[in-house]
Amino acid sequence: MQRLSFLAVLIITSISIQAQQQPAPVAPMEQPGHIFTVTMLKIEPSRVGEFLDFWQKEFVPLEKNIPEILSSKVLQHRWGPSDYMVFVIHEYKDFASIERAQKQQEGAIQKRATTDPQAAEAFKKFQTFVPGHVDYIMFAPDRVRKYGAQE
Repeated sequence: MQRLSFLAVLIITSISIQAQQQPAPVAPMEQPGHIFTVTMLKIEPSRVGEFLDFWQKEFVPLEKNIPEILSSKVLQHRWGPSDYMVFVIHEYKDFASIERAQKQQEGAIQKRATTDPQAAEAFKKFQTFVPGHVDYIMFAPDRVRKYGAQE
């Protein structure tokens, strides 16, 4: 029985010493990197072109005036089965930037829609394009980022 107790203490001690020697993992949000939002939009395939024209006219100028959005990509699904035909990807410095940008983007559109009939019509039109969507917030750690000429 004494041998068993001694063996248990030895195993626990060696595990404790080994754990102390290994550096603690860095929490994902403490690592250098950027945050991305990925919105997958359900759009009828026959309306994708019309939607992309609409996005270019209504959202691209707005996004250019929001400094929190570091980069923006709109991707069109091209091959294979998919319920989601358009993907909108925005890059941000941190979580707080997402909230500030959304207030600017959505707030600007909603505010204009209350006084500007064209803006109200555009807001309504957007809703006709998108019967469904899925949102993701993702973290891209710098340690696995491809560095290139755009830096």
